[in-house]
Amino acid sequence: MNGNGVSRSTAFALAALMLATVSATAIDAAQAQQATQRQYRFDIVAKPIPQAVNEIGRVTGLSVVFPENTPITVIGKPVHGSMTVTRALSILLAGTGLDYRFSNATTVTIRAPGGTVSAGGADGATQLAPITVQGAGQYPSDPYAGLVNPPTTVGSKIPLAQREIPQTVAVMTQREIKERNIQSLDEAMKATPGITVLQSDADRVQYYSRGFPINSLVIDGLPVVMNSDMSATASTNAPSLAMYDRIEVLDGPAGLYGGFGSPGGVISLVRKRAPDHFAASFDTTVGTKDNLLGTIDVGGALNADASLRGRFVASGQTRDLDQHSTWHRDQSYYGTVEADITDDTLLRLGASYSRRDSNVGWANQIPLYSDYTVAGDRSDFYGTPWNRDRYAETNTFASIEHSFDNGWKLTATGTYDYKTARVLSGEIFGMVDKTTNEATFGTTNTDYFERNQSYDLNATGKYELFGREHDLTIGANYARMYNFGTSYYGTDSLFNFETIDISNYVFSKPIWSGLPASTSKGATEIKQTGVYGNTRFHVTDDLTAIAGGRLSWWDTAFRPDSDYNPFDYSESGDRYNAKFTPYAGLVYDIDKTYSVYGSFASIFQPQSLRDVNGALLKPMEGEQYEVGLKGSYFDGQLQTTIALFQLTQSNRAVATDATNQYFEAAGRARSRGIDLRLSGEIIPDLTVMAGYTYTNSKYLDEDSLDSSASAFSQIAPKHLFKIWTNYQLPGEHDQWQIGAGINASSELYGGSGAERITQKAFLTADARIAYKVNDNVSLTLNATNIFDKKYFTPLTTYQGVAFGEGRRVSVTLHSKF
Repeated sequence: MNGNGVSRSTAFALAALMLATVSATAIDAAQAQQATQRQYRFDIVAKPIPQAVNEIGRVTGLSVVFPENTPITVIGKPVHGSMTVTRALSILLAGTGLDYRFSNATTVTIRAPGGTVSAGGADGATQLAPITVQGAGQYPSDPYAGLVNPPTTVGSKIPLAQREIPQTVAVMTQREIKERNIQSLDEAMKATPGITVLQSDADRVQYYSRGFPINSLVIDGLPVVMNSDMSATASTNAPSLAMYDRIEVLDGPAGLYGGFGSPGGVISLVRKRAPDHFAASFDTTVGTKDNLLGTIDVGGALNADASLRGRFVASGQTRDLDQHSTWHRDQSYYGTVEADITDDTLLRLGASYSRRDSNVGWANQIPLYSDYTVAGDRSDFYGTPWNRDRYAETNTFASIEHSFDNGWKLTATGTYDYKTARVLSGEIFGMVDKTTNEATFGTTNTDYFERNQSYDLNATGKYELFGREHDLTIGANYARMYNFGTSYYGTDSLFNFETIDISNYVFSKPIWSGLPASTSKGATEIKQTGVYGNTRFHVTDDLTAIAGGRLSWWDTAFRPDSDYNPFDYSESGDRYNAKFTPYAGLVYDIDKTYSVYGSFASIFQPQSLRDVNGALLKPMEGEQYEVGLKGSYFDGQLQTTIALFQLTQSNRAVATDATNQYFEAAGRARSRGIDLRLSGEIIPDLTVMAGYTYTNSKYLDEDSLDSSASAFSQIAPKHLFKIWTNYQLPGEHDQWQIGAGINASSELYGGSGAERITQKAFLTADARIAYKVNDNVSLTLNATNIFDKKYFTPLTTYQGVAFGEGRRVSVTLHSKF
């Protein structure tokens, strides 16, 4: 069945026009501010503002103007390293209450906000109104929180500007998360350029980039275990965004630091850090579909000199879903403590707990008729009143980093997760007979727990060679997953199958005996160890060569319970030894605005299928070639990317016998395409995050398949366009903000030939209006899918569809103290 579509030409003409308009505006504005783009080397210790700014003037040649009443007692922040003059001034003035303004290309004025200063201090010093400067560091361990386009570590262990990374990168900051009232990782990925969100089954979700799944997750630079059975890539066990400051996404293989995984990319989550002074906020949201949400966020110094800091975040939400009588209940708690053990050593400790309850189970799919048309509508629920699922996660983490006098830094991080998953579900299995309206109905009853550990030790620093200074990263990491699962089956049939009329049925809750003859228990253990290295070799002032590699060891074992083993499973174990993952890239700075780059990235993914001799198939290998042009304007406030890519996966399993019992690693799949990105501040108070992706993905061997939970997908749309803009009105109306965005996708499909389900091109639109009541209180009205567009995405099993969420409206009261 074809879902409700829109005119493809209309949708993409609008998308192209919006992207072209904001791009043209950005380029014109960039050319007007070239004077601030040059980078200089600064080495300024903490000193009074006039002295420090005069030193900046001596380095840059700028003229500095001070109003007569500017106090000379204010001490500025130290400024060290290579950066633009605007970045240097922002760092210097952070927290001082002073601002700066360029009168012209060669003159900068230091001033109080609004250009006015009022006297009155007890010591005769001038008292200044507080000001928040972009890049000001209230989070000592995360100086990039709050930046429009922060440096990222998603493709590196050291913070890098996006133009320094020879792959496509997207960053969703806290600002956009708040603007769009995004609560879950799923919602964030749906808003991220280049990413497609698809259902693996009725409840579990996969994220796709460039036609391939993303199943690599990094938290605070530490690769963590992801198990598709526990849905760690999905809303089921994805952590609440209440505890995260920003989300970074790298498109394409990312095996250098994380080891094995799918070639689609990596998601990096950056936790919120403890502030060095008291700060608290409370958000309350009320919306349609009985949406109620509350979040409290409080932190600050725990001692007089702020060398000990803490932060606590708690969030809870309840909401109804589009399907009749269904609901979600979510809660999360997060706490962290930071300690400056010495001036050069930072210790971080933290813990979190999150839980999601639902009455959906695995029954939120809409089934298909046998002719591959959709058998229901968005509001239909093909489950039972007793469906329940619960996913919970307890996490503890620690890190310690020490900076040496020679500029090197040693970092050790570790995390421990305990996850549980309980699913009790009645749902439709297979397709619906269109003539009789009948289908097979059955049950899923599973109980899992999982213990995960991840550790990483790395050193980063500089070294000199051939008269130049270069960057080096070396490290090692280890990860272990232990998963124990219990599946309960019926006594007469495994899944308690019955034939029902899907328009009128009652399915009573079965009784599961729990006896060994109808209960399966078993443990799966996966371990991975790796060592890695990477260097950024500065060939010239403008040319950087990047080279790196990783050696990985991977092994897995399955151990069935000796008593609860009705299918007579046997113990098994497999391993890959010393698999090498290479990486290479070049970045050439054309000038202070533009860089061209090229890169080769790779990753391996284990398989579970075997050949005729019983040997485990070689791991699938993903290789990507990418070239592009990146631009950085207004001191990095605006970033652009134009990229061409080819991503190929080889060693895919191909059956060698008619019974599909034996395989060889001979198949391939490939995607080629173009990525266009635009993010940041175009003009003061107007921000944008936009992207257009063209993807041509196909199987090079039609009979090849994955042995992983996340298969290569030809349902990635050929055209995908996303844009979000937000504008704070100027002058006397500056208490108002308006925002709007669209997501436009070309045709989605699953399956092939007569067994194909298609959703025509569609477009959804979101909007917001915000009003600042005073400095501490604001109100925001958000609306998503404002035209209530009805669309679906095929499940990756191709036996059903999942409808996108209908229109929702919410009002949020934000208070800070």
